[in-house]
Amino acid sequence: MRLMYISSVVLFGTIGVFLRLINVPSEIVALSRGVIGRLTIGTVILLRRKRFDKVSLLRHWKPLVLSGIFLGLNWLFLFEAYRKTSVVVASLCNYTAPLMVILVSPWILHECLTFRKILLVVAAALGILLVTGGGTGSPV
Repeated sequence: MRLMYISSVVLFGTIGVFLRLINVPSEIVALSRGVIGRLTIGTVILLRRKRFDKVSLLRHWKPLVLSGIFLGLNWLFLFEAYRKTSVVVASLCNYTAPLMVILVSPWILHECLTFRKILLVVAAALGILLVTGGGTGSPV
């Protein structure tokens, strides 16, 4: 089990370097990743003889489709960012998604934007600026 976990982390962590070395459009890589993932998960489900909860899938099809679209777009933009900038900067920017969710949560999730949340978003944004060099093109 530990070997499977380590293998998945290594595979996930090397995608940026891999994309920098191949000359395939980001759209094709994102689509291929989705198809390969779907086939892999489908195969595992079939081998384990698990059944889908079709009622739940039909009941929640809109958020599932929407989240799939957003995940595909996230991969597309991330893979293109790997090509346009360094792997480190692209990965760091990708991990700002939770900050963006916190900032839009009052409008979309109807959550309260507390002082603590704002303070943590500002601290994280400052950390990102320090790591990326604040847009100067070179890390500090």
